[in-house]
Amino acid sequence: MPPANYLAEQHDATNNLGFPDLAAGDVYRALLLTDEAQDESGEYHGQVLEALSEARNGGREEGQMNGACNGNGHTNGHEPASGKKKNSENGSDDESEVEGNNSAVQQIAIANALESYQKLAQNLAHCGCLRSAFDFCQRGSKAFPKASSLNDTRQAILATNRETQLQRDPSWDESSFDPKTDLPDEGSVRRELYPWNTHDPDRFSATTPKRRAPKSPPQMRRPTPLLTSSNPPQTTIQQLGLFATADIPPGDVVLTESSLLTANNRHLHPLCDACSRDLPPLTPSSHPYACPSCPDTVFCSAPCLSLPQTHYHPAICGKDIDALGKNTPAPDAVNALYLLLLFRAVALAETQATHPLDLRETKYLWGDFVHPDRGYLHSASAAAEPLSVARHLPFSFRFNVLAPLHVLEKMDVDVFAPTALPRYDG
Repeated sequence: MPPANYLAEQHDATNNLGFPDLAAGDVYRALLLTDEAQDESGEYHGQVLEALSEARNGGREEGQMNGACNGNGHTNGHEPASGKKKNSENGSDDESEVEGNNSAVQQIAIANALESYQKLAQNLAHCGCLRSAFDFCQRGSKAFPKASSLNDTRQAILATNRETQLQRDPSWDESSFDPKTDLPDEGSVRRELYPWNTHDPDRFSATTPKRRAPKSPPQMRRPTPLLTSSNPPQTTIQQLGLFATADIPPGDVVLTESSLLTANNRHLHPLCDACSRDLPPLTPSSHPYACPSCPDTVFCSAPCLSLPQTHYHPAICGKDIDALGKNTPAPDAVNALYLLLLFRAVALAETQATHPLDLRETKYLWGDFVHPDRGYLHSASAAAEPLSVARHLPFSFRFNVLAPLHVLEKMDVDVFAPTALPRYDG
């Protein structure tokens, strides 16, 4: 199956389950591939055309892209479709057939592009990212000026915003409103464990405290019921953490934990790249700790220089991503810091060849996720009314779709490869 079609089908699956945020990410990648099909200078142009051509002609090799598969960058080992057949006996007949095939493939790509613009705008609107949704309607209308469906979606976005504004302020005046800049773009999505997530551990098992705090004092490790004011006391409250079961003298160190999952959003600030502590002052006798391959990346000590080499730094060494997410405007500071933490988690996962949710730093984090209502997931309401369930997780197209894809590409991760999908989707 061509990757654009695969992503479109995955979009339909996540959308039908009521996850417009995941569907938006899938269909955006599909849109990128349709751009590649129409851009002869695109990095994936030949691969996309070949994959679409083989699928159209019913070939057994479906041409899914994976740039790491072979020297040509194709899964089947063939050169990209070039528009001409070699060693042709019939000459012009074969050339006409190839031209006709390429024309048909381009028409498929164009149809997929229109559908992708429409689906992307609808899903972003469902997430509450109205400005990004409106922008993709504008882009789509520029590419497809006769597409009435994009205009209908654009009008629905404006109507949704108008209704919201009038509910907040009945005197709201639309005359000075500019949708390109004034539409809201900070949305929210469902904060829940995806049904296909097999990485989340049982945080309340008897082995979890032993695994997470093997060196903690015994008085800090034993499960303890929480004190409540209810009478009779509730017996169903569960919490995971360190609870003091004996008096701790003032000044005693309760917990010391180091983590490589750190970030700071101050560009060119003298902080350790590994632990984010302040760097020691430089003196004539001091020894700076910097990566030999990218000396702008500095550390505070020998251990902080050594540990990243086996845990995260090779994935980003020399990749020029230091400035991403740093020195951002104040309104974006929280999103930017989250993005930097995401970058570090991806670098940890790439270097250690593991799933980001299986990292030591992330596996036992508590994100206040809820288990989904399986009945709702498989009901017609999931796709038809994605806003009918509580949504507490902030979401934006820029920080949750665009920037993560950009960083993965900076890390030389093929975001269209089938092998990348299970690791980073959901």
